[in-house]
Amino acid sequence: MTLGGLLVLLSLPRATAIPFLAILGGALIISAPLGVLFTLLHGIGAEKCLVIRRDALVMQQESQETIVRWEDAESVRFSHGVIEVTKKDGTALRIEESFSEPQKIAERMEEVRRKAGFGLI
Repeated sequence: MTLGGLLVLLSLPRATAIPFLAILGGALIISAPLGVLFTLLHGIGAEKCLVIRRDALVMQQESQETIVRWEDAESVRFSHGVIEVTKKDGTALRIEESFSEPQKIAERMEEVRRKAGFGLI
Protein backbone atom coordinates (compact mmCIF):
# COMPACT_ATOMS: atom_id res chain seq x y z
CA MET A 1 0.00 0.00 0.00
CA THR A 2 2.85 2.37 0.85
CA LEU A 3 4.63 1.61 -2.39
CA GLY A 4 1.42 2.25 -4.33
CA GLY A 5 0.94 5.59 -2.63
CA LEU A 6 4.52 6.60 -3.41
CA LEU A 7 4.13 5.63 -7.06
CA VAL A 8 0.95 7.68 -7.38
CA LEU A 9 2.57 10.63 -5.61
CA LEU A 10 5.71 10.52 -7.78
CA SER A 11 3.67 10.28 -10.99
CA LEU A 12 1.47 13.32 -10.23
CA PRO A 13 3.73 15.98 -11.76
CA ARG A 14 4.18 13.87 -14.90
CA ALA A 15 0.83 12.03 -14.95
CA THR A 16 0.33 12.64 -18.66
CA ALA A 17 3.88 11.54 -19.56
CA ILE A 18 4.04 8.45 -17.30
CA PRO A 19 0.47 7.23 -16.70
CA PHE A 20 1.48 3.62 -16.10
CA LEU A 21 3.11 4.54 -12.75
CA ALA A 22 -0.15 6.05 -11.53
CA ILE A 23 -2.08 2.99 -12.74
CA LEU A 24 0.42 0.62 -11.10
CA GLY A 25 0.29 2.63 -7.87
CA GLY A 26 -3.50 2.57 -7.85
CA ALA A 27 -3.52 -1.17 -8.44
CA LEU A 28 -1.12 -1.68 -5.52
CA ILE A 29 -3.25 0.49 -3.24
CA ILE A 30 -6.39 -1.48 -4.12
CA SER A 31 -4.77 -4.93 -3.95
CA ALA A 32 -3.09 -4.50 -0.53
CA PRO A 33 -6.28 -4.62 1.61
CA LEU A 34 -7.69 -7.39 -0.57
CA GLY A 35 -4.54 -9.47 -0.03
CA VAL A 36 -4.78 -8.99 3.73
CA LEU A 37 -8.47 -9.92 3.70
CA PHE A 38 -7.89 -13.13 1.72
CA THR A 39 -4.99 -14.11 4.00
CA LEU A 40 -7.15 -13.65 7.09
CA LEU A 41 -10.05 -15.57 5.54
CA HIS A 42 -7.72 -18.44 4.63
CA GLY A 43 -6.70 -19.00 8.26
CA ILE A 44 -10.06 -18.37 9.86
CA GLY A 45 -11.42 -21.89 9.37
CA ALA A 46 -8.46 -23.72 10.85
CA GLU A 47 -8.77 -24.43 14.54
CA LYS A 48 -5.35 -25.08 16.03
CA CYS A 49 -4.17 -24.88 19.58
CA LEU A 50 -0.82 -25.57 21.22
CA VAL A 51 -0.93 -25.96 24.99
CA ILE A 52 2.20 -26.21 27.14
CA ARG A 53 1.11 -27.81 30.40
CA ARG A 54 3.09 -28.83 33.47
CA ASP A 55 2.79 -32.51 32.62
CA ALA A 56 2.56 -32.57 28.83
CA LEU A 57 2.46 -30.80 25.51
CA VAL A 58 -0.96 -30.85 23.85
CA MET A 59 -1.44 -30.11 20.15
CA GLN A 60 -5.06 -29.80 19.02
CA GLN A 61 -6.03 -29.60 15.36
CA GLU A 62 -9.73 -29.64 14.54
CA SER A 63 -10.95 -32.73 16.45
CA GLN A 64 -7.57 -34.48 16.64
CA GLU A 65 -5.51 -34.17 19.84
CA THR A 66 -1.87 -35.17 20.24
CA ILE A 67 -0.40 -35.41 23.75
CA VAL A 68 3.31 -35.77 24.46
CA ARG A 69 4.12 -36.23 28.14
CA TRP A 70 7.32 -34.44 29.22
CA GLU A 71 8.81 -37.66 30.61
CA ASP A 72 8.44 -39.17 27.11
CA ALA A 73 10.12 -36.21 25.38
CA GLU A 74 13.87 -36.21 24.88
CA SER A 75 14.37 -32.77 23.34
CA VAL A 76 12.64 -29.83 21.68
CA ARG A 77 14.33 -28.06 18.79
CA PHE A 78 13.48 -25.36 16.28
CA SER A 79 14.97 -25.41 12.80
CA HIS A 80 13.84 -24.16 9.40
CA GLY A 81 10.47 -22.95 10.67
CA VAL A 82 9.53 -26.27 12.30
CA ILE A 83 9.29 -27.10 16.00
CA GLU A 84 10.38 -30.70 16.49
CA VAL A 85 9.70 -32.63 19.71
CA THR A 86 11.87 -35.76 19.74
CA LYS A 87 10.52 -38.58 21.89
CA LYS A 88 12.64 -41.11 23.77
CA ASP A 89 11.40 -43.93 21.52
CA GLY A 90 12.97 -42.18 18.51
CA THR A 91 9.81 -40.79 16.93
CA ALA A 92 9.28 -37.08 16.51
CA LEU A 93 6.33 -34.72 16.57
CA ARG A 94 6.79 -32.00 13.95
CA ILE A 95 4.80 -28.83 14.46
CA GLU A 96 4.80 -26.93 11.18
CA GLU A 97 1.98 -24.53 12.00
CA SER A 98 2.41 -20.81 11.62
CA PHE A 99 2.98 -19.22 15.02
CA SER A 100 4.10 -15.66 15.58
CA GLU A 101 7.41 -16.52 17.31
CA PRO A 102 8.04 -20.25 16.88
CA GLN A 103 11.65 -20.07 18.09
CA LYS A 104 10.57 -18.57 21.43
CA ILE A 105 7.81 -21.16 21.73
CA ALA A 106 10.34 -23.96 21.17
CA GLU A 107 12.69 -22.44 23.77
CA ARG A 108 9.85 -22.23 26.28
CA MET A 109 8.83 -25.82 25.56
CA GLU A 110 12.41 -27.03 26.14
CA GLU A 111 12.58 -25.04 29.38
CA VAL A 112 9.34 -26.59 30.66
CA ARG A 113 10.53 -30.07 29.60
CA ARG A 114 13.80 -29.67 31.54
CA LYS A 115 12.05 -28.29 34.63
CA ALA A 116 9.50 -31.11 34.55
CA GLY A 117 12.36 -33.63 34.32
CA PHE A 118 13.86 -32.26 37.55
CA GLY A 119 10.49 -31.93 39.25
CA LEU A 120 10.71 -28.14 39.50
CA ILE A 121 7.17 -27.51 38.29
